Amino acid sequence: MRERHVEHRDTPCHCLQYSSSSAARPLEKVRERAADSAMSTRPEVVFLRWPAQSHERTRLREAGVPALLIVEGGVNPPTDIAPTEDWVRQPIPRCDIEARVSVLRQRTADTVPVLDPAGVLYYDGESVPMSNAQVAMMHCFLADFRRVVRRGELQEALADIRVGFSNNALDLHILRLRKRIARLSLELRTVWGRGYILGWAASEARSTPESPVHRVQVSS
Repeated sequence: MRERHVEHRDTPCHCLQYSSSSAARPLEKVRERAADSAMSTRPEVVFLRWPAQSHERTRLREAGVPALLIVEGGVNPPTDIAPTEDWVRQPIPRCDIEARVSVLRQRTADTVPVLDPAGVLYYDGESVPMSNAQVAMMHCFLADFRRVVRRGELQEALADIRVGFSNNALDLHILRLRKRIARLSLELRTVWGRGYILGWAASEARSTPESPVHRVQVSS
């Protein structure tokens, strides 16, 4: 059998200068495709300029959509990086940014629920519709997935949509939300005196990459 010789060539690493017109997909399109991202093993990662697009960042966090923040020169990166996020500073080699995107996709694939604009929650190939009150609360939980969300924050979210926000009303909404998300193998854990944590049900607990990400500023 004749051996096949393959010539290997090194691909140069070009520096990437971020621009909102070329790198980021319009936010509205991303939100429309949130459901598709939830059903994919390779969810779409959105590029956002920090701090210029901080408002869009909040919306993506609430929807559970992964995002790579491009930190502008001379600006400190955010300190509240979510599991669905990472950040880099310009200029950065294209191969480095592609590696970051790949890690984000692996980190969030089938591990973070996604709420689409129609109020349907997607997770692990399943979906459930949510009421207006549940959507308001789920935005809070997805923005801080697997972290404590205080009762006061949930009450404010319900008040914003003019839903009763007394302690008894909140307890009732939490009870209903627990039953709804149980279909997706998700659960709300009570942190006494503080609030609640949205996470995977005990029977579905899984490991996710928790190793720290080392960020190095690379110049051209």
